[in-house]
Amino acid sequence: MSKGQSLFEVLFVIAITALVLIGVISIATVSLRNAVYSRDQALATGYTHEAMEWIRAERDRSWENIATRSASPNNVWCLITSPPTWPISYGNCTTFIPGTNYKREVRLETITDDTVKIDVFVSWSDSEGDHYASSSAVLTDWRVL
Repeated sequence: MSKGQSLFEVLFVIAITALVLIGVISIATVSLRNAVYSRDQALATGYTHEAMEWIRAERDRSWENIATRSASPNNVWCLITSPPTWPISYGNCTTFIPGTNYKREVRLETITDDTVKIDVFVSWSDSEGDHYASSSAVLTDWRVL
C-alpha cells in the first residue's frame, strides 16, 4: 500500500472545498442584499406614512389649503423635509430628502369639492435598480359631514 495522497485526490478535495465556499459566499451575498433592500423598503414606507399623517394634520388644520393645492394645474408636490412642510415650488421631485437617497412626491387629486385623493410616492435607487413605496388615501372635509 502506498502512503500519502495522490495529486488527483488533493485536487478533488480542493475542488469540493472551492464549490462549498462559493455556495456559502453566494448565500451570504444574497442575504445581505435582501437585508439592505428590506431596510430601504421599511424606511421608504416610513416616509410615506410620515407624509400621510402630516397631510391629515394639514387637512384638520385647513381644508382650504388641501383643496386649493389639489385644484392647481400641477398637483404634484415634492416633500423634501422630514417632517414635511409644503414646498415653495411644485412639480416632479428631483431633490432628495436631506441625508438620504429618497425622493418623496405627493399627488393631490380633487374628486369632489369636499373629497381629495392623496397619493404619496417615495423612490430610491440602488445597485439593483429603481424602487418605490407608495400609499394612497381619500380625504374628506370632515367639517361638512
